[in-house]
Amino acid sequence: MDTTVRFYHGVLGARLVATLGTLSFRHYFFAIGEGSTVAFFEYHGTQHEPLRKPAGVPDARAVQFDHLSLDVADEAAVARLADAAFAEFGGVHLLCQNAGVSGGGGPSWEIPDNAWQWTFGVNLWSIVHGLRAFVPRMIAQGEGHIVNTASSAGLKTLPFVAPYAATKHAVVAISEALCIELGMFAPGLGVSVLCPGWVDTRIADSDRNWPAHLGEPPAAPEGGDDMREVSRGLLAAGIPPSTVATAVFDAVRADRFWVFPDGMGPRLARARMDEITGDTKPVITELYDGTDYAAD
Repeated sequence: MDTTVRFYHGVLGARLVATLGTLSFRHYFFAIGEGSTVAFFEYHGTQHEPLRKPAGVPDARAVQFDHLSLDVADEAAVARLADAAFAEFGGVHLLCQNAGVSGGGGPSWEIPDNAWQWTFGVNLWSIVHGLRAFVPRMIAQGEGHIVNTASSAGLKTLPFVAPYAATKHAVVAISEALCIELGMFAPGLGVSVLCPGWVDTRIADSDRNWPAHLGEPPAAPEGGDDMREVSRGLLAAGIPPSTVATAVFDAVRADRFWVFPDGMGPRLARARMDEITGDTKPVITELYDGTDYAAD
């Protein structure tokens, strides 16, 4: 684990934002302009990808660039991370849990165990580890906000990506429970769950970070390479991370639970509710309805 940690300064005020598994998150803290400290803790698996200054960010806004690389699926590593953040800054006021991988693809019964383990470790257990490591201390400080990244796929199940869909449904459920619980026991803390549709990221190629301890990555299923190309195209046509950023921080400021940076989440949720109330079997819902979400 890379133990060299430096931080962005001058972004959010005299508060600390900690984001686990930044990926696209690293690009959009600069839109806030309220002046605090932002600490980026990245999950990289087996490949190290150094942070780079996003285009258009003035040099004065990015005083220091670097990160702590760790496995967010490792509970002890996340606990050490929380210890370091609270020791260095005395508090964490916004926790963004954004680590995510696309996971294994293909028919559910053909996806190997290590693909399930990888997807659950990064997408789901990282959320649990983060909550256990950070939230008790955030409760003790009396204020803060947690943002958990789910997906529109956590509102309407998709075929051929069962591990991914399962983890994203679970993140929505955990976030809902957390929101109710903190409302009862720690009303100074807020919770938001982020459910984007297509975002212009590299999640379709997240197996570039496949962890060595899980052995050889699974072979692509029949038609898997074509499916990946389709996904890449849909992602490239999706909204930019900066649009997601604006939606997230608007929700945090307004203390809103649901964060839909585009129209896909509500559309898929309505489709699922129609199936439930109509007592019909699940069907594939069109994932791209022609709306230019990137222009919204």
